Amino acid sequence: MDTEISAGGIVFRESQGQVEFLLMRDRFGVWTFPKGHVEPGETPLQTALREVAEEVGLQGLELVAPLGQTRYRFARRGTQQRKVVHWFLLRARPGARPEARDKAMAVGWIGGEEVLNAAGYSNLRPLLRKALELAAARRGQKNSPAEGRPSPGC
Repeated sequence: MDTEISAGGIVFRESQGQVEFLLMRDRFGVWTFPKGHVEPGETPLQTALREVAEEVGLQGLELVAPLGQTRYRFARRGTQQRKVVHWFLLRARPGARPEARDKAMAVGWIGGEEVLNAAGYSNLRPLLRKALELAAARRGQKNSPAEGRPSPGC
């Protein structure tokens, strides 16, 4: 069984003193987060930043923390595949305006705890709980772009 390695970004911003998370509707009609295959020579963080830019048009994001991984299996052309996705919590500037591009059918911001019910894939919920906690702790702190480099201590 082949293993496919991907990476993605769970993006948040502050709006009127509240934390909001970015969701995108994928090609299956499910609300989720930008992700994609790690290309040769890329780190998972570089992949996550590239995929967010390609799928929802956001750049200049700050890395808050690695969130962990999701693992699952899927069928491709009649054969079982394993997938490992590395997830990163990324902070957007307060006025960030995403747009549906590439594989995103729609995009939008959703307030804090509501993301737990809105995200369509249940394997993301443990990461979202961690993301909520970290995002709340970061409220009010200044943004500095990740530019593909982890913050000290990550």
